[in-house]
Amino acid sequence: MKSPRFLFRFVLWVALAGLLACCTTSAIQTGNQRSTVTRKGSAGDPLNATYTIEWQEISLLNGRSEVEAAPGSATKIITAVFGTVVLGDLDGDGDEDAALILVHAPGGSGTFYYVAAALNTNGTYRGTNAVLLGDRIAPQYVTVRNGVIVTNYADRRFEEPMSTPPSVGKSRYLTLDENKLVGIQPLGEAEQAVEGRVTIGHEVRSFLPCSQKSDLWLLGNSPALREIVAAYRQTLPNPKPYTPLFMVLVGSYTERPADGFGAQYKGGFLATQLVQVWPKGNCD
Repeated sequence: MKSPRFLFRFVLWVALAGLLACCTTSAIQTGNQRSTVTRKGSAGDPLNATYTIEWQEISLLNGRSEVEAAPGSATKIITAVFGTVVLGDLDGDGDEDAALILVHAPGGSGTFYYVAAALNTNGTYRGTNAVLLGDRIAPQYVTVRNGVIVTNYADRRFEEPMSTPPSVGKSRYLTLDENKLVGIQPLGEAEQAVEGRVTIGHEVRSFLPCSQKSDLWLLGNSPALREIVAAYRQTLPNPKPYTPLFMVLVGSYTERPADGFGAQYKGGFLATQLVQVWPKGNCD
């Protein structure tokens, strides 16, 4: 029969062996320090990823970060996810990425709202840079459609003081550019961000918006026309004649041209920005 001391040592050895086996699956021992294997800034959940706000990396834990403004300071810099995280493909790889609004209180009187994304690579989310929406605004919602993040919010007029409640509705459109989140240029008067299918070919230069039943002629004086044609040819280098390609454009609806090929269409579209090229895009 084994002695109590032997049994105690045996149980202790089993417990330590189990602990070491558990730990070695997630960390590597290096001298007297432990190095986590996971990639910096990445996590299995967008609520635990690392985002960049004004060149500072902020790591969230369950959707929140709270750090001292300075060592020993009672002032805290608080960053948290506002509302819900929205899923959708942003980089075209078929995985569901995430879009979210971050509220950032750096310790002063301002409360700043940002849009950020978390890119999904095999189930691991890596946060992007955050793009500023404004100070003490009223966010409404954020969505992902055909590779574009769309967020709506209320802001103040330029001349109104910060004490005035936000009442002016605004929208912001953002896309990825080499894994960096960027906002498109502000929309001009009468301009809209429009989803639809572009067709480029012999005697054809058309745009069929999702909201329309008939193709529109892409006007030759469209500032974004050259970029649209180049993107079409790069994405479809050898297409069948008149193959449509899904794009998101910014522009305005116009009358059809008085003559030329465009005169056969019911209307025209003056494209000022190419927002997104999304071959798998749809109007649903």
